[in-house]
Amino acid sequence: MWRLEAVDADLAARLGAADPAAQRRMAGAAARAAAAFTGLADPAPMAALHALDNGQVDDAVHTAAAAHAAHLTGCYWDAHDAWADADDEVSAPRPPDTDLDRSCAAQAVAEAVRADPRAAALEAVYFAAIAVGGLAALNGLIRSQRDP
Repeated sequence: MWRLEAVDADLAARLGAADPAAQRRMAGAAARAAAAFTGLADPAPMAALHALDNGQVDDAVHTAAAAHAAHLTGCYWDAHDAWADADDEVSAPRPPDTDLDRSCAAQAVAEAVRADPRAAALEAVYFAAIAVGGLAALNGLIRSQRDP
């Protein structure tokens, strides 16, 4: 699996050099982009990001944790494991890719308030790229997150 650093060293360097507050802002921006690109409109992750923007980190973490829990049943890993563990993998229906991709994006949004905002920003960008179709989309998303 490739990493963002291999695709855009400049953004990774800026994220690494930023202070924690700036990292949280970048994580929020990347997570919002992930949500927008995948059509995610769940109010809980957006509320978490709003709290984060306003410096209410505890509220953000609590809200994001609740949002994350709400997505656990449909998250990519749970859905994929259930499909892979089925007695007859050939006849077991695989969850649609769009459902898996949106679920990953939902997790990325919730994870934007983790203790490591740089990693959260990278994850949000990565999952957004998966959801919208690969490297070209990732490069566009990275460009949209750069400072003017």
